[in-house]
Parts: sequence; C-alpha cells; structure tokens
Amino acid sequence: MCNALDDECEGFFDEPLCGDATVNGLGRQSAHTGFGACAGTRCNIARCVDGRGDCNGQQSDGCEASLRDDANHCRACRVQCPFGASCVQGLCARQSFTAVRKGAAFSCLLHSDGRVFCRGSNESRQLGKGTTTQSATPVTALGVRNAVELARA
Repeated sequence: MCNALDDECEGFFDEPLCGDATVNGLGRQSAHTGFGACAGTRCNIARCVDGRGDCNGQQSDGCEASLRDDANHCRACRVQCPFGASCVQGLCARQSFTAVRKGAAFSCLLHSDGRVFCRGSNESRQLGKGTTTQSATPVTALGVRNAVELARA
C-alpha cells in the first residue's frame, strides 16, 4: 500500500513496487499477475508479468488479459485474431469449423477449439450473446467453452 506505513509487517515502508502487488486493493500479487508502483497514496500498475496485459486500463482488475490465449488480445493488447482463428501461445492460428446447425432464422457454427459462433435473428436470445439484438456477422456464444457438438435447431 502507498500510505507510509509498514502494512505487511516486514520492515519496509511503501516498497518501490507496492510490495510486489497487483492493483487489486489487497497489496499482494494476485491471479492478475502484475506489479504496482506508488503514485501518491495509490498503487498503480507498473508492469505486467510476461504473457499478461492490462488491456482494459482498469486498475481494479490488474493485468486481466492473457496475451497467450485471448483471441482479442493475442501477443499484445487489442491485437485481434481474424474470425475463425484462435490465439495459441501468442500467435493467431487458423482452425476449422466442425459442425453447422441452422434454425428458422439463425445458424450456429462449432469451432474445432470448442467455441460456438452464431448469427441471424435473436428474438429468443438463441445467439447466446446475452441480448436480443440480431447479428448479420457471427458472434461468439458467451460462456460456451469446450463444446463438442451442437444440438439440433
């Protein structure tokens, strides 16, 4: 913490890296692996460990992005892999679609990495994006990971 006190009871006051902390309000390294630095009475992100990035700029969640496997932040923040590609060890890799299911006004694709993409009408939230807004381009079905098959529409 940046408060001129020995908060960790280890004999150091406001260590140069805020106690090797991520900015999570706890003053200790968290799952969002990064390191903080004091700025006045605040601890701000100074750097992220290799393979992580502070891509949303929010201090509260630290280095939230995995630059090794996030297709929206592949190798670096905001480097997006093309549609149908996955981020594998920081590189965009093309994979294939293994199944297609069509409904009356929508369709879904199963990607070989287990993600599901859907497009079309969305009146009953069938696209899996959490809204009722239709989409002409495929969108990732939220919360679907490691799918192995698609149900009949």
